[in-house]
Amino acid sequence: MDWLFVGFFAKKRDMETKQEIIELCKKTFCYLQSCYKDENSCGRLFIPQKDGKKRLSEQECRFAFIEHFLQSSYFSEYRYSIETPTLLKYRFTKKGEKAFAPKVDEAGRSGNMDLSIIKDGKPVAIIEFKANNSGDFEHAKDFLKLKSEPGDSVLKIFIEIFESTNGGTIESLGNKLFNNKRGNIGGNTLFIGYSLHHNGALPDVDKLHGHITNESSLLILGPFVEE
Repeated sequence: MDWLFVGFFAKKRDMETKQEIIELCKKTFCYLQSCYKDENSCGRLFIPQKDGKKRLSEQECRFAFIEHFLQSSYFSEYRYSIETPTLLKYRFTKKGEKAFAPKVDEAGRSGNMDLSIIKDGKPVAIIEFKANNSGDFEHAKDFLKLKSEPGDSVLKIFIEIFESTNGGTIESLGNKLFNNKRGNIGGNTLFIGYSLHHNGALPDVDKLHGHITNESSLLILGPFVEE
């Protein structure tokens, strides 16, 4: 199977576990790609209809990822936690409305991480999932949790899946990641994105390089279906 990587910048730290998580993401993406092409390939996962077509949400992505995690021999001694309470407290709203810039605040409330991968009772990775290029604020609050939670050895991963993309989508995503007035993705966070279908020209890799210094980012454009 051929994968198109656009802007992959890998750190040496925790490369084995990081690479295994990337492989899980590839399998998850292939699985979802097949599901949306042929529902008979979904196994026991049922994807509901929304507005006359199959729904694509972070929930499908998260539970498909967990399914492949449970099948992985590498992670056979690992456990997982869903909606794991954060160690820090955060302020996401102000007087009942979305805060302009989410922040760490001891007077705030604990949040939740979508998924944690656990080894010997301790997290080795914390993961947030998103779908279909949600807003600046929705990205920023998850970026904040990932980059702020304690643990230098903990992998911080942001996974986003898209029903379709074009040049405008990629530009919009780049702004949410690296030019977000509410808060950018952290230098300690790995972004992994996948589009079920990309229309038009490929992104300018040189521009991605210009955005990224010591961040690790991986964008995969589709469709690619495992043979």
